[in-house]
Amino acid sequence: MITLRKHRFAFIVVGIVAAAGAIAPLFLIAGCHALQQTPHELQARETLRAMTRGGVLPAEDAVARIESDFPKTTAGALGKDRARTN
Repeated sequence: MITLRKHRFAFIVVGIVAAAGAIAPLFLIAGCHALQQTPHELQARETLRAMTRGGVLPAEDAVARIESDFPKTTAGALGKDRARTN
């Protein structure tokens, strides 16, 4: 018969692996939820796309305005990126 004393290390390893297997999906699911974007942010992203079509660089003040109006969002980050390429 298998006793706990003989296989204590194996039980500990199996317990840790089981706990990690139970917790890991929670972290994987949490990272998949996209942030909800407001209609104004979506409009700002479309404006940035329209301004950069055909290889034309957008005006610096327009990009700065989008960046300041939408900090810590995708549109703001795209504005920062566009401003660096000017």
